[in-house]
Amino acid sequence: VDLVNPFRYTFHIDGKTYTDRPYSWYLSEKAIMAKVTDPRRRRLFLGLTIHSYDHDWLKANPEKHEEFKRLYEDWRLHRLKYFAPNSQEQLDFLNDWDEHDIVGLVAPNRVGKTTCGVVKALLSGIIPLDPEWPIFKEHGVKWRRFQGEDQQMTFGMGSYEWSHIKSVVWPRVKEYMPDEELGVYGVTHKRAGVGRPKGDPNFDRLPHVILKCGTRLKMHAYSQAQANFESDAYNGFLYDEQPPENIFNAVDERTRTLRGTHYFTLTPHKVDGRPDTGGGGW
Repeated sequence: VDLVNPFRYTFHIDGKTYTDRPYSWYLSEKAIMAKVTDPRRRRLFLGLTIHSYDHDWLKANPEKHEEFKRLYEDWRLHRLKYFAPNSQEQLDFLNDWDEHDIVGLVAPNRVGKTTCGVVKALLSGIIPLDPEWPIFKEHGVKWRRFQGEDQQMTFGMGSYEWSHIKSVVWPRVKEYMPDEELGVYGVTHKRAGVGRPKGDPNFDRLPHVILKCGTRLKMHAYSQAQANFESDAYNGFLYDEQPPENIFNAVDERTRTLRGTHYFTLTPHKVDGRPDTGGGGW
């Protein structure tokens, strides 16, 4: 199991700290695992550092309680800062920047492919990121400089239907994008006279979001006409599940003008009515 997951973890459990522990140690320590997985406890997963506390223990240790609240608020607004891949393959996918124009993460359902794909997009140079964050300093992920100082970056994201964009892809973007970059969609944004952030883009039209840094995110569904994928040159494009070949070709014609990269996260599974998916995929 340590070949699949080669990372070393630190656990903070009710005043005790266990450092530099492999995943196999965690699996063998049933009492630790029970406290980490118990939803009734106060828990915080900061990549390779995991906190789990009994409510009464935190009340009896106010300094630790305040520290926990500060960490939680920082994690809530900067979740990308603490992201850690859960396998060597995910780390390789995140760190593949210079050698390939097309990079794919192929895995079964429910292993975090969409999240990893969104994180890959956010790491690709489309937003400013702090190289001192734990994701870069401790979790093995390579830092990339923001590429948009003297140009507007445009990044595309697509999936097989709008419902998947609305319920899966866009929520992962909001979850891992640094909150200040989301502008009106950020949880800390206060609209005049309303006091709450804006919900979602208008998915009934061509949805796009302009980030604080100037980068434009455009979202697509493969059910759209091919012309919708031909209107922009993309610095990169994330395909969550496999697109029809003509959609890829349309994006590629524009992406290559900027030396952009295609990122795929796919099962690949069979989609009813889509002969290009599953075992028959192009």
